[in-house]
Amino acid sequence: MSTLRSISTSYIQQANWFLYKFKATGLTDKVSVAFQIKSPLDIQSVKDTLQVLIERHSILRSIYYEQDGKIVQTIQENVDINFEQISASSWSDEELEGHLSDSLKRPFNLENSGVFRACLFKRSVTENILLLTVHQIAGDWESLLILVNEFVALYESKINHE
Repeated sequence: MSTLRSISTSYIQQANWFLYKFKATGLTDKVSVAFQIKSPLDIQSVKDTLQVLIERHSILRSIYYEQDGKIVQTIQENVDINFEQISASSWSDEELEGHLSDSLKRPFNLENSGVFRACLFKRSVTENILLLTVHQIAGDWESLLILVNEFVALYESKINHE
């Protein structure tokens, strides 16, 4: 990965860095949305669409670290989507909820692996659940909803060859 640029962090990002260093597990430092897709899914198009989002939004290509007592945000030129696909076809609804919860709680490694990830739970050919998670150092609920809207528009355009 080559570095595009390093920039100073905001006070909110510094507070989120402190929380990350204090306790990186749990739900307090993440914003997530899971949505059900009830149609056949082109997995490669999902991954490609998520990759476009990362390329469009430099904050999703950021890593964070301390340098000379300050928190630095470095934007990487190229970052691959952190994407996991899990077969959930044999799970009950309760088991699915447990796995979703576990995925939400999984910590980020802000120094190395970035701030955004996606997990696709495949229940059947026509039922999938896509979980998108962003660390709060890089986004909030409103910014995540913008990503979801962009994802839907880009994915539909891609599969409809527009």
